[in-house]
Amino acid sequence: MDVKGFREDHRKESSFRQENFQVTTTVDAKKGHSFIYQLGLRNVDLDRSARSQVVLDGGLSLKSSISHNYTLDGRDDSSLPFEGTAINLRHELAGLGGDTHFLKQQLDVQHNIPLLDNRASLNLFSRFGTLIGLRGKKTSVCDRFFLGGPMPLRGFQHRTVGPIHQNDMLGGELLYAMGAHFTMTFPEPVPPSLCLHVFSNFGSTVLLNTKNLSRTGKDLWDTTRVSAGVGLVWASPIGRIEINLCRPLRKMDTDRIRNWDFGVNYSFF
Repeated sequence: MDVKGFREDHRKESSFRQENFQVTTTVDAKKGHSFIYQLGLRNVDLDRSARSQVVLDGGLSLKSSISHNYTLDGRDDSSLPFEGTAINLRHELAGLGGDTHFLKQQLDVQHNIPLLDNRASLNLFSRFGTLIGLRGKKTSVCDRFFLGGPMPLRGFQHRTVGPIHQNDMLGGELLYAMGAHFTMTFPEPVPPSLCLHVFSNFGSTVLLNTKNLSRTGKDLWDTTRVSAGVGLVWASPIGRIEINLCRPLRKMDTDRIRNWDFGVNYSFF
């Protein structure tokens, strides 16, 4: 059992701070399966100046959910892979008590193809997600998808890609993101844990219109952002660290750009 409380400051992009207190219990099953129960008390603390639709999610909410995770990881390294495939699938059902009701799913797939006698690799990545409100409940900014930041959509500021209202990011209910990276080691004596990579990422997230799915799909495609860049990757003891120079190739007028990208992640996923 894990008990923790923490605060997330989203005032730069969404005019609120989110306070969380949650109790989590995880049961690991065989062959990459795990089951998670989480009871979470969330508080969306709004700025006094907030006037956007984010005010609809202000205040306290209680989430009681059960999740199923499936992970299959055949990569040679989780931070700097040169070969192998990894899959992570997550389902979350909220509504076992509390006032939050949704079904959320996310699929991550990565495939790595070794090149040049394993001195280089082509890394292909994709992410898909859906969030559906249940029992007539609308979804909350606490649970929606956000894009932007060092992974997986580089070149855009953190959590600034998606539906927006009066300069506040609302988050999306349908998400996709994909990318291709060419990673190559340096000649000796540079250690193989430090590499050069060239990449292109694209994706978007939108609100889900269950009454007009074709319109939702068109909105997802029409709002797709694309970026490309080059950078350094270090498989450090604390995880994958990237320093990138990025250039957005397709963006929206409301997007917030970040030409230099720095990110730390436990795994390249």
